[in-house]
Amino acid sequence: MERIGLLGYNPCMSINRLDKYIVGKYPEFTRGQAQKLIEKGKVLVNGKIAKSSLTIKETDKVELVKPGKKKIALKKTKVDFPVLYEDKECLVINKPAGVSVYPINEEDKSVTIIDYSLQNFKVKFADPERPGIVHRLDKETSGVLILAKNQKALDYLMAQFKQREVKKVYLALVYGIMQHPEGIIDSPIQRSHKHRKKMSLAAAGTGRQAISQYKVLKEYRLDPKHLVSLIEVRIHTGRTHQIRVHMSSIGHPVIGDATYGNPSMNRKFIKKYGLRRQFLHAHLVEFKTPVKDKQVSIVAELPDDLKNLETKLKQI
Repeated sequence: MERIGLLGYNPCMSINRLDKYIVGKYPEFTRGQAQKLIEKGKVLVNGKIAKSSLTIKETDKVELVKPGKKKIALKKTKVDFPVLYEDKECLVINKPAGVSVYPINEEDKSVTIIDYSLQNFKVKFADPERPGIVHRLDKETSGVLILAKNQKALDYLMAQFKQREVKKVYLALVYGIMQHPEGIIDSPIQRSHKHRKKMSLAAAGTGRQAISQYKVLKEYRLDPKHLVSLIEVRIHTGRTHQIRVHMSSIGHPVIGDATYGNPSMNRKFIKKYGLRRQFLHAHLVEFKTPVKDKQVSIVAELPDDLKNLETKLKQI
């Protein structure tokens, strides 16, 4: 068991239900996860097991104990993805849409990038829950994904991401026509206070810095009222849902985005083009490999579903 420690009470926070209090103290937990910890007796208030609905008082002491990390079980299903680059220390795969990097929960039986890593890299990693995972892509986002073959390579590559030395470029189809053909969105992002599984823009001085630089590549008119733009987006930071949140915030949500998108436009693309996922693709990544600091640039072309859609748009 990993003991997170004594949370105590922060007088700057309003008196709150126990589950909400935990989420406010540890944003990495959703409210549902906090409630599960409480139900399993992993949260003590003044030394006693408490309920989620308990109201925290200023004098209360809250202790949170999180389960220790477990080794992830290897699925028997053989996992295989297109390899775009490989050397003795790392490789870059072309992740299909619909594949998660991590299992959603313990009951998730779908094949993930974790399974691919466990099947291909027979070495021990410091964090057994992150074997070779350098960075991540959303489940419904396709494209280039870097994996490390050992801990030394993982540390080396993750350091480049931390120092923002990795170039990451995405292709996205967004609603409407951009006011400017090129631009930079510099708006901090935080987890939504209303929907814990969503992200949102944060007030100045709060949240985490997020910078997205876009360039319009093509514009398409679906009909007299509806237009869409194919854009290239370089992200200078790697926040959760960054491109999707930023584009939605300026009135140009990613087409097919079920979380931050335009529902009526999404339905239009499902009915007319059969698009059932977000049009967001990790197109290019540039980084130094752990082998001799070699600079490489890896490109993943649009997958068939997005390429076919773009072909249809050109014919309008």
